[in-house]
Amino acid sequence: MENIIEKVLKTEKNVNEVIRKAREKAFEIKQQAEKEASEKISGARIESQKIIQSSLEQAREEARQVREKQLKEAGHKSEALVAAKSKKIEPLVKEICRQIIETGFEKDKK
Repeated sequence: MENIIEKVLKTEKNVNEVIRKAREKAFEIKQQAEKEASEKISGARIESQKIIQSSLEQAREEARQVREKQLKEAGHKSEALVAAKSKKIEPLVKEICRQIIETGFEKDKK
């Protein structure tokens, strides 16, 4: 009977040791998994920041190019408009000047 009790106690002790080791191993596995997850998350954050930065730089460059293109087009349109209107404005200016000069002479004659 004593022999059976000793075997039961010894087996219980062994089981407790196995459970303790299993818990330690589970804790280590959990720690390692958390570390790996943290590293992956950190890497993903860095990569996403790079992607965002690259996209932002690309968008700024595209906006700059569009702005320059629009400014050039506006400049060309403005030059063309001035050239087209100057042909019409020049005779009007000459006519206004002529009338001012003639009106001035008429006042002096009076």
